[in-house]
Amino acid sequence: MLSPETTHASKMGKFEMPGTTRAIKMAAMAKCLKAQLVGLMLSRNSVNT
Repeated sequence: MLSPETTHASKMGKFEMPGTTRAIKMAAMAKCLKAQLVGLMLSRNSVNT
């Protein structure tokens, strides 16, 4: 949970749009999913060759 950092950033004025924390969480989840997919593809390729 990075709520303290996000609240601090919102106070600083970095995140002005509402729901940015949700967008950041979604982006992080997408990154994790992409990394998992890449790992699966890499492992599959290494097994095939």
